Amino acid sequence: MTDAKIYIGRKPWLPCPEASNLDVWHGYELPSAGTFEADGDLVLFAAVGEVHDESAPIAWGYTVLDPDSVPNSFPSVDAMSAWIRERFSDSRSVFAYSRRGVIAFVADDNAWRDFYAGAADLFDQVIKDLESKLTSQRLLSSREAELRALETELIDA
Repeated sequence: MTDAKIYIGRKPWLPCPEASNLDVWHGYELPSAGTFEADGDLVLFAAVGEVHDESAPIAWGYTVLDPDSVPNSFPSVDAMSAWIRERFSDSRSVFAYSRRGVIAFVADDNAWRDFYAGAADLFDQVIKDLESKLTSQRLLSSREAELRALETELIDA
């Protein structure tokens, strides 16, 4: 699976223009697990943890499935959750971070040891990205202050 299939600004359960045939397995008003098709692949999507409010920050995992490996049903939500977590163990997957109901950050395509390790790595990447932006904003503010001071000094001279 490549991160090219996951676009910033899209809903997590339909993360690219090519996504079709959405099959929601859990959370119908606010889908938290299911599949969609994109570019000939069947893609599993799942929120990491509970989803109560789409405006909250949420980690999402995406991985390509073999259509023949998908059960017709699950005996319980716990069984479905365990099956989903197993699909992410040592397999190539993409994790994305949503904020206010849309994807805001996409981590690199990688193979993690498990579902939660992928989400933890995603959060590390999001934090580094936000810190770098914050640092850049602080640098810009500092440079603006220097520029104003120099302009004032030149005008007063």
